Amino acid sequence: GANLQKADLSRANLQGAYLNGANLRWADLRDVERLTQDQLDEACGNDETKLPEGLTIKPCPDETKKSD
Repeated sequence: GANLQKADLSRANLQGAYLNGANLRWADLRDVERLTQDQLDEACGNDETKLPEGLTIKPCPDETKKSD
């Protein structure tokens, strides 16, 4: 559940990192080491999240929407 918005994680080694619920909006993950799709499947980001080639991330829920 970490808020990593706008984080520059260049050269970070994310092997074994637990990204469940992590907010990666606008984060730069292009040069991270050992990042897997399984890790990203537990996090969320936006169109501005920079990822290594071949990896994807789901969008974060819109925090401005209120549930009834």
